[in-house]
Amino acid sequence: MNPKANLSTSGSVLYNSPSAAITLTFSAKINTPGATNKAGYPKLSFKRGNSQTWTELTGVTSPYTHILNGLTDKLSTFDYKYEVVDSNDSQDVATSSVSVGSYIAPSIAW
Repeated sequence: MNPKANLSTSGSVLYNSPSAAITLTFSAKINTPGATNKAGYPKLSFKRGNSQTWTELTGVTSPYTHILNGLTDKLSTFDYKYEVVDSNDSQDVATSSVSVGSYIAPSIAW
């Protein structure tokens, strides 16, 4: 029996905003009797847009708020994946994406 990975995201990324906060809620269930998590799993990772490189978010627990500062690419989605592999090498992957939202007009404080 395959394990089950669950992942959901909430929050938004607004165009022209230098930062974002995305809350991730994730869980994994091992369904094979006697099986355990394989070493190094489960894994939570993210990437931007067309990037082929996933960055692992280590040492986090659910729910986790992913704070992103210094955003220069204001158009690409944020893609997240949560991978679970059990000791029998059965696996499941849950994914979620957060798209860039509406434009925030710049303001000047006097």
